[in-house]
Amino acid sequence: MDDKNVYWATGDAIMCIAKANGTVRRLAAANTFHLAVDDSSIYWAEEDKVMSLATTGEEVPNVLAEDENAPTYVAVDDNYIYWTNCGCRSADGEVKKDHKVLFTPGTRAMLGGPKFIAGGEYGPGFIAVDNTHIYWANCKAGAVMKAPKDFEGSSVELAPGRSYQTYGGLTVDNNNVYWTVQDQKTGRMVHS
Repeated sequence: MDDKNVYWATGDAIMCIAKANGTVRRLAAANTFHLAVDDSSIYWAEEDKVMSLATTGEEVPNVLAEDENAPTYVAVDDNYIYWTNCGCRSADGEVKKDHKVLFTPGTRAMLGGPKFIAGGEYGPGFIAVDNTHIYWANCKAGAVMKAPKDFEGSSVELAPGRSYQTYGGLTVDNNNVYWTVQDQKTGRMVHS
């Protein structure tokens, strides 16, 4: 959501509705259900790519990263986009970040492309960022993790879990991390 619109993904498109008059628009075709939005762009993961599109929907979607290992969830801050690569095997998931802006091929090569925040993860999924850290849910391991955004330190398990738990979302504010957990019989909201 931004000042003018609310955005959502349908699984085959990115849509928006104007807050002022309720006009619904289809902005782009996209095979995703999860978005992140800032003042000027919409971000998502699709197949093996991380994508962006101006909130106006008046341009072709941009590829920010490609040849990724099943990217699924995205989050943004002022300078970077963060995403989780769910992976295809038990411990090949990753958490990465890269600059949000588009570069010429030479400039991107000079900056080194996407950076690893964590690797060897068990199905990282939902993701959120605050001023200093990135948080994600390791869906296959059932744990909630955090790591410094600047790479100065290693990832830490905030909350151990059980492999039969599933997550329905994860978000942060200035003081806490919140997530929903559903196990075999109950669901609950948790914070750390």
